[in-house]
Amino acid sequence: MREGVGRDGSHLYPAFPYTHYTNVTERDLGALYAFLMTRPAVRADPPANTMIPPLGFRPLLAGWKLLFFRPHPIAADPAQSAAWNRGRYIGETLAHCTACHSPRGLLQQEKRGARSYDGGWSGGWYAPPIDTHSPAVRAWTVDRLDTYFRTGLSTAHAAAAGPMGPVTYNLARAEPSDVRALATYYAWQMRGAPAARFEPPLPDRRALASQRHPDGARLYDAACAVCHEPGAAMMVAGRPALPLGTPLHEDNPRDTVQIILKGLRAPVSARGPYMPAFADALDDRQVAAIVAYLQARHGTGPAWLDLEKDVAKARKEGE
Repeated sequence: MREGVGRDGSHLYPAFPYTHYTNVTERDLGALYAFLMTRPAVRADPPANTMIPPLGFRPLLAGWKLLFFRPHPIAADPAQSAAWNRGRYIGETLAHCTACHSPRGLLQQEKRGARSYDGGWSGGWYAPPIDTHSPAVRAWTVDRLDTYFRTGLSTAHAAAAGPMGPVTYNLARAEPSDVRALATYYAWQMRGAPAARFEPPLPDRRALASQRHPDGARLYDAACAVCHEPGAAMMVAGRPALPLGTPLHEDNPRDTVQIILKGLRAPVSARGPYMPAFADALDDRQVAAIVAYLQARHGTGPAWLDLEKDVAKARKEGE
């Protein structure tokens, strides 16, 4: 937790986020250890390291640490509220949010400073910026973030998908004041984003999009409209309108592609947003056609290119 060193003395890869856990307080670290010691013992032999040479040679990680591992206890900012400071501590240590939401360098180190929270990749999904570059078309307020963290759904945005799904599932069981603190801190991080300054009208260029992407329009009407058009039976209980979804406003199509391929499914025995997966029902060309249509109809950025290639890549990564 502190130094990224295993019990046998070997260096750990930062896939285990000790670069964040190193800043956890002694009190919290002791509480974690005490809790883990109440769990039943499990024996599991880890799989063999299959990384390409020389990346599988663990001693090289000592050099990586010299270059990029910088423990820095998080001091409270007296100019900010107690909730803000608590949210910052949780978000930058135990929750390790930058592990997904920050870009990485050539050696997979997180980029810090002005690039922190500027968007990154995790498990084949794009984790969008959660700073002043947030592509959301509606402002992330404290209340909206609080609800999203606890339920996996925001009526002004979209549903949690991909790696963010388990995050919201676990936050639903966290101390409410801690979840509120996280919302306070990250709403502050995104305070200068375009949607925080003004909320543009939602585009709906249906006729133009249908003309440009007729195949996508027909496929959408057949497979998607029953749930996603205004007045549809599934547009109840505060489900967000499709054009509010951040994926349609990102600078790449990956999240939109992944949601269509994999759908949304809450963990077993948990309540949450649901959407069926279409990976087995639609081929790469059909998925690309729907994505192109949706982005042309609702998106706010430049048209995405090489969509069929991106669909094939996302599908292969998910195998």
